[in-house]
Amino acid sequence: MEFAAILQKYFEPYIFSQQQLLPLNHKAAYSADFLFVEPNTNLHIDLEIDEPFTFETHEPIHCVGMDDYRNKCFVQANWIVLRFAEEQVASQPLRCLRVLANVISKYTLNNSWQLLFKDVERLTPIWQWTANKSHELSRKNYRNFYLN
Repeated sequence: MEFAAILQKYFEPYIFSQQQLLPLNHKAAYSADFLFVEPNTNLHIDLEIDEPFTFETHEPIHCVGMDDYRNKCFVQANWIVLRFAEEQVASQPLRCLRVLANVISKYTLNNSWQLLFKDVERLTPIWQWTANKSHELSRKNYRNFYLN
């Protein structure tokens, strides 16, 4: 099952895709892959799915430091940013949702979602890649291994 469908299954109607944030003094908006909004507390969580390179050009993307300013804009708007590697979402979707549920519980004191994932294992961490590592992964067509 695709991650978007799993996310909707557990967190609907609080999940929105491709929501925009226009930071102050910016001409272009940033778009969140997915956004969780809890209306009672106005908690906003930007869920980002990071791939190491683009399929089209094989250019590195989401490398160490590359999204720091973008993250800062979301945080300054009082949003929480959760970043998952595309590989984690593909291979451990419920573990990713466990992380989301834990964050929601921490900031809203509502543990109802957390209880849904109490028996799910912890997310296996993946180190964020450098530009050099991204080039290496691109040469190996690494995304094809976990997306197929």
